[in-house]
Amino acid sequence: MFKLSGRASASALATVSLALSLAGLALPIHAADGAAQVKGEPRIEFTDSTPAKLGSLKRVAITNVVLEFQTKVFAEEITGRLSKMYLSRGNSYSDNVLAGFDAKRLEEAANRVYEKLKADLTAAGFEVVPEAELKAQPLYEKLRTEMAYPQGYHFGNTDGHSLVVGPTSLPIYLPPVGEQGTFSVHKKLKGSAQAPERSWGDNARMSSTSSYVAGWEVDLAKSLNAHLVRAWYLVGFGGATAATDWDAINTAHFSTTATSRTGASAAMYIREGQTRIAFRTPDGDRAYARESSRISALRGGYRAYDGDVVVRLDETLPGQMDFLAEGGVQKTEEDKPSGFLGMLSGAAKSLSGTTADNSYKTQVDPQRFADAAVELVGAVQPLLLAKVKR
Repeated sequence: MFKLSGRASASALATVSLALSLAGLALPIHAADGAAQVKGEPRIEFTDSTPAKLGSLKRVAITNVVLEFQTKVFAEEITGRLSKMYLSRGNSYSDNVLAGFDAKRLEEAANRVYEKLKADLTAAGFEVVPEAELKAQPLYEKLRTEMAYPQGYHFGNTDGHSLVVGPTSLPIYLPPVGEQGTFSVHKKLKGSAQAPERSWGDNARMSSTSSYVAGWEVDLAKSLNAHLVRAWYLVGFGGATAATDWDAINTAHFSTTATSRTGASAAMYIREGQTRIAFRTPDGDRAYARESSRISALRGGYRAYDGDVVVRLDETLPGQMDFLAEGGVQKTEEDKPSGFLGMLSGAAKSLSGTTADNSYKTQVDPQRFADAAVELVGAVQPLLLAKVKR
């Protein structure tokens, strides 16, 4: 994992060399035949469901393959009032932005994941409905039109900014808002997005339609005599850190010196919880408001629950890290206000007790980044499907 970190009191930033593992987690490796595989057995769980709900029906129709790419992550430490008053410990903020990616190459990555999903479902004992048969259904066209999400547009989540792409021939349509889970619905947004954004009106119209989606999908599954499959993978690029410490008592009157530390790192990973494969069954739940009854202990809030059978990755896995371009992880002043606005921003930070607010960017090679994502998703996908093998 490539890291860059710094101290607010220092004029230079230190770099940390590339590591080969991430916090001891299972690492996808290359097998002898060149295919990526996961070392060990990652935790995979079902969300409020069991594979028994699939019954004996083996036909499946792939309606969605979504690659969600994290494009900005945040870190913060908000200190208490007494810490600010007596220990001079102010707030610290940090963010890390993905730079250099190419949305078109990410779409091509989604095409490759889609083709592999067809093969992996077949290997797991399912019969995949031809795409043409799916597209001939009026209900599919209704779903694709009413809940469509533009290719390569900003999406966002609790970790920060993100964008979503799907296969060229299978445009994204979103699941009901109530089934997307807290992580997708409670978005953390700060500064400019790294991808085009939908209008407020488009989002409002989609929210009003969302309550019908589960019922439409159940009816579509009945028409096709097949389970509908939605695969969603969240791929990250790195992290950010922020902390404020006090490390010196200067005088007998208890004056202290505070040190703010911020940093950023680069390491591809596939996110737990959000990475999932969901099956909507012909006899599925049509409820317009449905949430997972199980709360994620790691993140808090409700898990995504966009099917009658949902199998999810339950631990975050790191992937290959050979995707950085020249410059790697670096501190930046981009997206910071200047001039009069910069003065106002500085004054506001001073009044709020902010010690540091630093930004970093992770520069990636667009093709190697897309390829690494395909390898990582391709290694995890068959492990998810093994839990529902026919």
